[in-house]
Amino acid sequence: MSDPANLLTYENQWASDIYRVNGAEITGLRKVRVNGRIYSVTSRLKSVSYNDHGHTYEAVSMHYYIRTKLFGKLVEVDLNIVVDRQTVEAIEWSVTPNG
Repeated sequence: MSDPANLLTYENQWASDIYRVNGAEITGLRKVRVNGRIYSVTSRLKSVSYNDHGHTYEAVSMHYYIRTKLFGKLVEVDLNIVVDRQTVEAIEWSVTPNG
């Protein structure tokens, strides 16, 4: 599948991270397909501190994770790392109202 209908994209911004499906910002993600395999998705808020011109700010964004076995151990992988390296197709998701 080289051109999935529901491509998941990720954009890192200073104040927040944005995930989109078909260009629309999403508010929830429950299932994705990566390399033909379907994964359930978990989510949680992630907080990151950053400095801008001597001022410290806190960015809080929803991050989405899949779990997979690696060397016999179950590991959790942040999808923001995966989308830059693999095609990720959203299977079940929610869209921001008016988004």
